[in-house]
Amino acid sequence: MKSMQDALGDLARMKNAIEASQFGAVIAVSPENVQYIGDVFISPQIDIRDRLALIVWAKGRDPAYVLCAVEEGYIRQESWIGDIRTYKEFVTAPVDVLADVLDEFGLARGLVGYHMEDLIEVTKSAPILRSDYFDNEDIMVV
Repeated sequence: MKSMQDALGDLARMKNAIEASQFGAVIAVSPENVQYIGDVFISPQIDIRDRLALIVWAKGRDPAYVLCAVEEGYIRQESWIGDIRTYKEFVTAPVDVLADVLDEFGLARGLVGYHMEDLIEVTKSAPILRSDYFDNEDIMVV
């Protein structure tokens, strides 16, 4: 398994930015940002837009993937992220798994930033606010 240091992106800087931010966690959902943080390309994220893959990176924690179960083996082999939570496509909503992760991380009432094209809903969980906090020339947006 890869380590964070093996990844192509400047993830140490990303981690420091998250730690210094106002947010308890940041959620990467766009295909570009999931690829940047996870250091692996998930082609169905482009081809099958409803098959969400996302990464939750909470302060003081290693990031966690939320992705479709069919992608799990590939991600375990190729990514440096070891915490992988899966959902069964057409059975479990990915946002329900996301809500469970946020609850587990103690963020049910925390401030969570996200950057993506369209997060339709988050059930059972905290207020999640769109943030362009990380949109600057120093780091890749999440």
